Amino acid sequence: MKWGDGGKDGDLDFADHRVAEGYAVANSNMGHDNGAEPGSSFAWNNRQAEIDFGYRAVHLTTVAGKSLVRAYYDRAPEYSYFEGCSTGGREGLMEAQRYPDDFDGIVAGAPANHYQDMNAVRVWLLQRMFRDDFAGALAFDTDGDGRFDSVRKMDLLADAVLARCDANDGITDGVIDDPLSCDFDPERDLADQRCPGDVDGEACFTGAQLQTIRDFHEGPSDSLERPIYAGKPIGSERQWTRLFIPYTGNRFNPGAVGLGGDHLNYLFYDEDPGVAPPNLIDPSSPVDADATPPQWAWWNFHI
Repeated sequence: MKWGDGGKDGDLDFADHRVAEGYAVANSNMGHDNGAEPGSSFAWNNRQAEIDFGYRAVHLTTVAGKSLVRAYYDRAPEYSYFEGCSTGGREGLMEAQRYPDDFDGIVAGAPANHYQDMNAVRVWLLQRMFRDDFAGALAFDTDGDGRFDSVRKMDLLADAVLARCDANDGITDGVIDDPLSCDFDPERDLADQRCPGDVDGEACFTGAQLQTIRDFHEGPSDSLERPIYAGKPIGSERQWTRLFIPYTGNRFNPGAVGLGGDHLNYLFYDEDPGVAPPNLIDPSSPVDADATPPQWAWWNFHI
């Protein structure tokens, strides 16, 4: 069995439970060490590292693992399986496309496929939250210390979405089974929760915040208003705090910063635009484009 990886990898992930079930298990760091090259930085002007991360490391590890099994047991494995989630799911899909003879079966959970589009849109969504000095952020600073500490808005939003569409499937159970059937409109359905005078508050929404909600649901479009990538489905709102809402609960570092904050620096362009600045969560911090190597930040990206 080949055990899949997560995030940008760079370490060994163990599957002791599969070993206990009798499998011989192989894993790799996908060609880099995240202790020495954290995040996406392993790929800085390094096409071979990108290829290893993209597809080659899994295949070579699989070939080596089968050779070890054959040498140790004096026979080839009866069956070979791949199991992975997120980046591991992407690995599984890549194996199926590029090396269909490597495995007899593939479990590709929550695959991070459409990889470049997904990471570009993560950055675009972060920009919705950080733009105009956080005017559209869906969090609130209750004690005036300059740091958002309340995400009550997200509960209000999620409750309003459920009130509008939960019963569409005939069962009121806190789940929207068919997001596409929901015609939630922030302007209409949050009208009674608008902030008086458009002055931000913990339990209300400003016009800029309503625009953020629309952006999240609709996703980005090009200059001809053609959709580039699907928006976040109706009913997913309570999960936005995990990836996109900067507040003290995630140390002002939502998951999309950790997963995609330096992706465009190293894994997106044919020619890397620059190394990531030290602080990925402060768009007001200086970015030195004249340094050696030059710096470049995700908030400089235009989709």
